[in-house]
Amino acid sequence: KERCPASAAVVAQAKSARDSVSGVSLDEEAANLIKYQQYYTASSQIIKAAQTIFSTLINSL
Repeated sequence: KERCPASAAVVAQAKSARDSVSGVSLDEEAANLIKYQQYYTASSQIIKAAQTIFSTLINSL
């Protein structure tokens, strides 16, 4: 009967170790999402500026 709790503890530790390596951190994923949203916004502003420049150049010809 002593083996059962000991085995359960070993299994629990193994699962915990596995989850710490392969688990998904929601905080890290949220931080990445915010970063990617900022990159997207910056990229769209660059494209908008380029469109304005090209439109001005074409209209001046």
